[in-house]
Amino acid sequence: EEIVSVSALVMLQVSITALLGVSLIAMGVAGMCVGRVNVLLRILACAAGLCMVIPGAVTDLIGLAMMILILLTQRHKYGEWNFLKGTVPARRDGTHEVYGYKGDRV
Repeated sequence: EEIVSVSALVMLQVSITALLGVSLIAMGVAGMCVGRVNVLLRILACAAGLCMVIPGAVTDLIGLAMMILILLTQRHKYGEWNFLKGTVPARRDGTHEVYGYKGDRV
């Protein structure tokens, strides 16, 4: 029997990239990030998630780059992060993409 010795830093990296990968795949399937995600970004999110889940530093960096692209695209589209506010993200013109009306809460 051989016991694999892994450093805490490697375990932390693997855990974080796996968590991000699964989250990206879930985002791609659900179609929501900061707000609604179009089909192209959904496919990109699933691909990024798979890259993060596949072991290897190169695939992790590719997945991380795609994740940053998705988040920047969402930031540009919605203008702010609404993760903890409990509101539906509004477009810059004040309308909500999901429901098509102006207002703060849903």
